[in-house]
Amino acid sequence: MTTPLVSPPYGQDTAATTRVFFGQISSGAQLVGEAMFRRFITETGTLEYDQDYGFNVAGALLSAGPNPSIASLMALRSRMTREALKDERVDDVVVTITQNANGATLSLDIEIDVTLDTGDTFTLSLNVNDVTTTLLGIE
Repeated sequence: MTTPLVSPPYGQDTAATTRVFFGQISSGAQLVGEAMFRRFITETGTLEYDQDYGFNVAGALLSAGPNPSIASLMALRSRMTREALKDERVDDVVVTITQNANGATLSLDIEIDVTLDTGDTFTLSLNVNDVTTTLLGIE
């Protein structure tokens, strides 16, 4: 008797965030989390075959200035939610933003609680300043 091969939800791919990790395979929530992170570091309109893909969170923070208003942060949260929901594998997201002021430097800690269409959940953790968006974890 043979055991049928079962593919993990969403398949498998080479791990990739800001670079490709050859020899490391991602699947399931990790795969979706990596794809979501890439959405948040890609400028809208730069993906040739999908002009609506991407939202550069660091660029948006830079545009908001050194002291973003509550309205600016709410707009950022709303835009991130809309971008995450563009992925058909994602059923729901809750974005939480915490400001960190260190002297003249502003950064944001962003937690994105994601529910997938399979019912699986994960949290994507980011740190964003006006220059970079850093992936802190996918748990």
